[in-house]
Amino acid sequence: MVNEFEENVCCAVKHQTPCGVAVGKDNLEAYKKAYECDPISIFGGIVAFNHKITVETAKEMKKIFLEVIIAPEFEEEAIEILKKKKNLRILKANTKPSQKFEYTSVDGGILVQERDTKLFESLKIVTDDSIEKDLIEELIFAFKVVKHAKSNAIVVSKEKMAIGIGSGQPNRIWAAIDALDRAKDGIVLASDAFFPFDDVVRKAGEYNIKAIIQPGVL
Repeated sequence: MVNEFEENVCCAVKHQTPCGVAVGKDNLEAYKKAYECDPISIFGGIVAFNHKITVETAKEMKKIFLEVIIAPEFEEEAIEILKKKKNLRILKANTKPSQKFEYTSVDGGILVQERDTKLFESLKIVTDDSIEKDLIEELIFAFKVVKHAKSNAIVVSKEKMAIGIGSGQPNRIWAAIDALDRAKDGIVLASDAFFPFDDVVRKAGEYNIKAIIQPGVL
């Protein structure tokens, strides 16, 4: 997920599910914002970055128990700080994922699929109201996050923080309710698939969501 972004971003993962994602002016701010998304679930989780870990960020992460920290680079002093944490794994991953296929084992065989490497080919506004540039940027942020959440997935964001993530539900409205309830005051909502019914849109309206982004048919 962090490789979807050019700006500083932090993603916290628990049980293969993102629980906090945020963009910041540096990785310290990105981490603090990601932590604020879900201060409970991040405990004992995995935290990933797309920029070099600084001493200040290392000191902040040292305050809680984390299983794994992943980043392309680390300041030397930052590594020394993190090495003092018991049972913490530090991974340096300075290349972006390049594998073209995904492999899933099935009984007696294997399923091979092309990886989803695209976000979208074009954006189309389907309402009469225009959308401001900052709101479009917020929508794209949420769309990048929901791409990597387990389907059915809904992400609600505000100030480029994924403050509500609903994922892995058997239907989309449950995922939406979960995300909206967690977020409380989100600005935009992103879905990882199109809406077959209007229930998610109506529910988003109850929470004063300003804009929605979805892929596929309308």
